[in-house]
Amino acid sequence: MVQAGNKELFDHNASVADGLVKLGLTTKDDLIPGMEVTLMDHQVIGVEWMVEQEKGPNRGGCLADDMGLGKVCWFRSHVLEFQVTMMAR
Repeated sequence: MVQAGNKELFDHNASVADGLVKLGLTTKDDLIPGMEVTLMDHQVIGVEWMVEQEKGPNRGGCLADDMGLGKVCWFRSHVLEFQVTMMAR
């Protein structure tokens, strides 16, 4: 059975610095190609989590949190990051 959620991993092992590196960004002011806004700290971690989920054996997942924290921005960033990765192949 697929482990439901990774709250422990997501909360305790995630860092903005690691997320920036994994997304190929050097600073929080860098834009993901195709985006017109920078990501907030929690969004960097969320997008990086989504990207890593797609790379692993348990592809996909459910990103859920309180309203207004930018899930649409996370999702669009992930889609754009995925497009850039696929075009680079």
